[in-house]
Amino acid sequence: MFVKYLSDVWGVKLKAVRNEPGNQTELVHRKMSRERFVLPEGCTFNDIYAKRNADNIGEEIDKALAKIEDQNLAKLDGVFRNISFNSEKLDQTKDRNRRLKDLLEDFTSPDLNFRPSHYTKKADVIGNAYMHLIERFASEAGKKGGEFYTPHEVCELLARLVAPKAGARICDPTCGSGSLLITVAEHVTDQQGQPSRDFAIYGQDSNGDTWALAKMNMFLHEMDSADIEWGDTINNPKLREGHELMKFDVVVANPPFSLDKWGTENAEADQHKRFVRGIPPESKGNYAFILHLIGTTLPTGRDAAKPHMGLTNWPGERISEQDVTVAKNYLGAEELDHLNRIVNQYLEYAELQALQRKPMHMADWKKKLDDFLTFNDREILRHAGAVSHDDAEKHALKEFERYRMQLDAGQPDERDRAMKRITGVRTAKPKNTKPPKK
Repeated sequence: MFVKYLSDVWGVKLKAVRNEPGNQTELVHRKMSRERFVLPEGCTFNDIYAKRNADNIGEEIDKALAKIEDQNLAKLDGVFRNISFNSEKLDQTKDRNRRLKDLLEDFTSPDLNFRPSHYTKKADVIGNAYMHLIERFASEAGKKGGEFYTPHEVCELLARLVAPKAGARICDPTCGSGSLLITVAEHVTDQQGQPSRDFAIYGQDSNGDTWALAKMNMFLHEMDSADIEWGDTINNPKLREGHELMKFDVVVANPPFSLDKWGTENAEADQHKRFVRGIPPESKGNYAFILHLIGTTLPTGRDAAKPHMGLTNWPGERISEQDVTVAKNYLGAEELDHLNRIVNQYLEYAELQALQRKPMHMADWKKKLDDFLTFNDREILRHAGAVSHDDAEKHALKEFERYRMQLDAGQPDERDRAMKRITGVRTAKPKNTKPPKK
């Protein structure tokens, strides 16, 4: 899709330059060398399509991609490095050739004409189509899909929370395929509240394949100036100014869930002093990324993240002493107690519903959730970015089912203790009934 897009844009421009009066071959070549991307001779989509019946079509595609990358090193260096259409991963030669031929023929459809005149908002249409494909791949990949794609609804929520303004420097230190970063950039507004392209975006990702997806995503959304780096954000942050970490007006992230071996052995000696509030446990690097966000956000800036299970730990997850230390040093002990109290109230409500044999109606649950939050709680949650409605609902429903199963299994003593703890009312014990006579 990326090569087809480049080829269609290149073809229209080349034709226009050739039709200009007095343009000779050398002048045409010189003008075309100044385009966003330069396509070497024999490397356009039509050139590749003409070879669709070749026995080595996979190899021909790889050669064309290598030439395109070499001709555009400033933008595409390394992007096609890990991509091969001649790999055994795409099946054995005969079946691979058939698949590649079918793919090339599909892209000749008139519906996939990416010429600028074909769309009034070509960048939106083509870029969004690319993100739709990534979303489909992520969905089919299941849990691993979360490593390179953030659902659009989450992107929208975080973008609205940070409300980026014109002139902002925006960063996603775990950018994946770039969907969150692009969505935030698309929400930039000027002083009149109108959309603005006055922003600078930066990102980093540790996975080379995902980094390549992000680079192409930026180009398809016409955000060519985006600075997307390849490397480990915690152990090798690439976004620097001199020897110091860059600071941003807006930092957003959907960091890896409970990443183990994140680099705790290097944290104490971190030259950027990101872990002065404490060192997260080796087996769960959630707070490591939160601390990186804090360390790269300007004092006047905003950051928003979708960390695993919020900033508190839910039942079934054992909270570590290190996590408590980091949380208290960031939020303060009082604020952390507030968060824990809110979580406990969620679960008590779920337990009460189960004890009273009431179903969990989502409308009632959300209203109850709202009733739990005082003004101070809201401010803390807004500041911390913790305890989302989705997480609360998920875990409350889980606890509700657990309590209900306990009750159905016949544990009146447990029910009695729980009801008394929550409501202060002792329940009546079930009567002992003799079995019916035969």
